[in-house]
Amino acid sequence: MAAKLPRFQDVASQWPLVVTAIFCCYAYLLLANAYRSHEQLRAEADQLIVADSKRRAAAVADLIAERRNGTVELAGAQEIASYLINRSLGMSLRYGLNANLYEIEERFRRQLEGVDLRGERIYRRIVLFDRSDQVLVDVAPGDLKAEPLPPASRGNSLVIDLASGQIIVSAPVVYKGTANGTLSTVGDIRQVSRDLIAADAKGARREFLVDADGRELPATGNPVLLDGNLVKELARLPENILTPTAQFADEKVEAPGRLALRTPVPGAALSLITILSEESVYGQITSRFFLYSASLFPIIVLFAAFMFERARRSRAALAESQQRFRTIFDNMRDGIFIQDLAAGTLVEANPRLLAMYGYDSDEIIGLTVGALSENVPPYSTTEWSSAVGRAVRGEPQFFAWHARRKDGELFWVEISMLQMAIDGQDKLLVVTHDMTQRKLQEQELVAALTYQRQLNRRLEEAQSQLLQSEKMASIGQLAAGVAHEINNPVGFVASNLNSLQAYVANLLELIAAYEHVEATISNPAVALEKTHALRAAMDIAFLKSDIRSLCTESSEGLERVIKIIRDLKDFSHVDRDETWTEEDLHKGIESTLNVIWNELKYKCDIRREYGALPPVQCLIFQLNQVFMNLLSNAAQAIETKGVITIRTGVVGDNVWIEVIDNGKGISDANLSKIFDPFFTTKPVGKGTGLGLSVSYNIVIAHHGTLDVTSREGQGTTFRVTLPIRQPVAAVKNTTSA
Repeated sequence: MAAKLPRFQDVASQWPLVVTAIFCCYAYLLLANAYRSHEQLRAEADQLIVADSKRRAAAVADLIAERRNGTVELAGAQEIASYLINRSLGMSLRYGLNANLYEIEERFRRQLEGVDLRGERIYRRIVLFDRSDQVLVDVAPGDLKAEPLPPASRGNSLVIDLASGQIIVSAPVVYKGTANGTLSTVGDIRQVSRDLIAADAKGARREFLVDADGRELPATGNPVLLDGNLVKELARLPENILTPTAQFADEKVEAPGRLALRTPVPGAALSLITILSEESVYGQITSRFFLYSASLFPIIVLFAAFMFERARRSRAALAESQQRFRTIFDNMRDGIFIQDLAAGTLVEANPRLLAMYGYDSDEIIGLTVGALSENVPPYSTTEWSSAVGRAVRGEPQFFAWHARRKDGELFWVEISMLQMAIDGQDKLLVVTHDMTQRKLQEQELVAALTYQRQLNRRLEEAQSQLLQSEKMASIGQLAAGVAHEINNPVGFVASNLNSLQAYVANLLELIAAYEHVEATISNPAVALEKTHALRAAMDIAFLKSDIRSLCTESSEGLERVIKIIRDLKDFSHVDRDETWTEEDLHKGIESTLNVIWNELKYKCDIRREYGALPPVQCLIFQLNQVFMNLLSNAAQAIETKGVITIRTGVVGDNVWIEVIDNGKGISDANLSKIFDPFFTTKPVGKGTGLGLSVSYNIVIAHHGTLDVTSREGQGTTFRVTLPIRQPVAAVKNTTSA
């Protein structure tokens, strides 16, 4: 979206500010041009000072060069050459060389007396050394001969000796391309500074020379004599740049408006230091302070115009804000009143509040909050004062309040309050919202919630009944299977008992016959024949073998009945408490198979692929119910005849049990819902849909997992994974429960 352009009316209403801004821009243009001109004049003045300093530094360099040239010329004098020639010819001091030295000394003396600078001798002393640094000729007035020359003065060099105030120039004496000695000329060091401008009494200008070590050279006239540390600071100044001296500590130089300039002397390790007053350099140039001060004038004018416009806008905004507040105050859908914090009375109320409480505007002014409230704890003036105190401290206040209308009717309002300043006094702005209807709705919601909780309890009871029904259905199914299983051994035990009764009667009859024989022993042949006939008729040999078989079969049948009853008792956890114990899962699986064998034996074969399982901490009777549900579902998935495989194993700290069938499988649409309560694919009346849901919850309660994979037409695999040891907290919670 394009930016909205300001309207002409908005700009026209601010014409004083616009005119002032235009004037300030014009003034700034003038000042900018003046400043540029000022900078150009200052740059030209700087260039003149630097050029003048360079000229004097060049004069000093010329003086030093003249001394060098004079010394070199003197080192090549004919007298010295004659001396070297005669010495090379083997002459001694006694025969010839003395005369040469005398001529050299005369030549040096004429040089001292004949060469001067403005009436002063240039050379104060001339010394000739041989190549072993022995003095051959030393020409100097008075005691200057006694002063030794510094060792550094040998060879081709320029030495400035501040201690003695001497400038020593040396040049080699060469004969046939070989140095055969040194000529040194000594002059007054003050002569080097002769062409410099002497310092004036006012200190407007000072000039002096410093060496490479930052030491001031003595000068003729009025010496500067600055502090040694200050001279070192000045010797480190950049070349040919005027620098303010306010950064230096020496009070002679730190006076306001001082500039310093360092100009190197060509051909010598010296620098010319010039100290000037700014007035002497920029005396005819407008000062920067004036320009800076003048630049503030447009800023002040613009700031004054801005503040005037801001004050005008503030007054207009205040009037607009008051009008907006009055509009909101009068048309607010909630009631608003303003309370005087000091007196605690109402000073103003909007029409909505008057209608809410049933007062006229002149009636409600001056009332206290107690008159508008139930005024009974917790809705009394004491609680109201506490809330006001928190609002004054800046804490948000939002609470329900039991209010009273003019006619005494009580109703509910929602209060929010805020401290604010009105006409320079602290007031309390209170907004009231009628929440009577909401209170009624809350009461209805509370009643509905109570009713919902009752329905939830009934639903829980119904669910418990359904679970009990599922359990009873399972028990009924188990009972039918167990009855069928028990019926078989009981039937043949009963049949065996009937046969045993007949066998026992025959045996008793045979025994009676033997007793009769004993009584009629007088005719043993007749009695024995009769007994033999009876024994043959009874088939005693068969009875003897069959009685043993009958007893063995009856014992086995009774043991099977006892085992079925014991497994049923273990499965139904009769006389068992819900305590976590370490159990053999294979034993639980086998007891479950024995209980539901009647349901399985006609539809499937059981294949056991057991691994080595450690004892598992569990509630075995609950896991038996899981095994029973999985095995029952596997059998029901097999339509004619199939195989159920039971596999077990260990992975890490967990054990796993798989129940695999080769039945019809489960479709993808139903696979995601098989653990949902009451979901079943069986016809109505054939199942409750709680078996797998209960099994899933039991496995989850054991901190395990129950997974399923299936393909239609190929079969289904249920895999139960359980931890070998349960978490301590879970065992404690279950035990305590």
